[in-house]
Amino acid sequence: MKSTIFTSTNFKAALVVIALFMGGCKDNFENVSDSVEANALATIESADDKNAITAQSIMIDLSDVEEEYVLGGERYEFDEVTAAIAEHGYDNCTGTPEEIEACQNKAKQAAKKDRCEYWNDGKRFWNLVSGGSEIKIDLTLAAQSFVINNTVHTRGKFSFDLESEDGSRITDLEYSLDGINFMPLAHTIEKGEDFDYTASEGLTFGRGQDYLLNGSVREILEKDGFDKNDTPEHFVKATAALLFTSLAEGEYTLTIRGNFKGNPGIASRNFKVKKGAGANVTPGCNQNKTGQNPSSSPQQGGGQTNTQPVKGKK
Repeated sequence: MKSTIFTSTNFKAALVVIALFMGGCKDNFENVSDSVEANALATIESADDKNAITAQSIMIDLSDVEEEYVLGGERYEFDEVTAAIAEHGYDNCTGTPEEIEACQNKAKQAAKKDRCEYWNDGKRFWNLVSGGSEIKIDLTLAAQSFVINNTVHTRGKFSFDLESEDGSRITDLEYSLDGINFMPLAHTIEKGEDFDYTASEGLTFGRGQDYLLNGSVREILEKDGFDKNDTPEHFVKATAALLFTSLAEGEYTLTIRGNFKGNPGIASRNFKVKKGAGANVTPGCNQNKTGQNPSSSPQQGGGQTNTQPVKGKK
């Protein structure tokens, strides 16, 4: 899996809108040159092209944020690969490389779904990783684009791409614990692994929003009318991480915001920090959590509630 690290910058990413269309067979665009396609897309992006229908959605996944962390206990992490091998046939996947990858991803997802059962069964597949002196939050970011017109992309085209000639198309990425004071947040663009995409509430844009889909990125790309974007290098997401090591008791709201392919996105999730002993299960499982409160400045290494667009260009 390829990855590229980006720090938060102030440059403005160009909005490149690419598209999807549900149903139908794939059109054969193999003879369309890159320059012709680029010109067509440039035309599509023009406000004067009234024949094009475009849309975009943004995913800011905060599902790794716990409702409550208890300082001073033990922190465990779930080993989904080991569980997938032992319980869900991860090592028995066969077929083409793409089919094997899809099968293994499903096995890992099934294992993750059962993580709380394993916890209650003697902490099977859970590893003790720290004594509860810190909180680490992993974030997953992605953006889906769509375009359909009556010239090149007559059956529509999807894209999850996040890079341009200028660099990352996620810009001005920031985090806050109080909704007021924001700090820059670095991110890494990763390619090559299928993942589940779910647009965050309120973060859809454009005339063609009804065309946008949630689900497996591989399956979404396979449903459009363009053959060239079905390969793993087009399975693109960004990841970021926050590490808090000295946080006081209290209630916090973690907010992530930034520009995604030129559209503004913001998502927040609340959590509490208390003192006491306990076991921090990541995520959930109705156990006591350990960790620390995100009021201190974290080291940078997902839940999609309270989301709404921020001011900026559409």
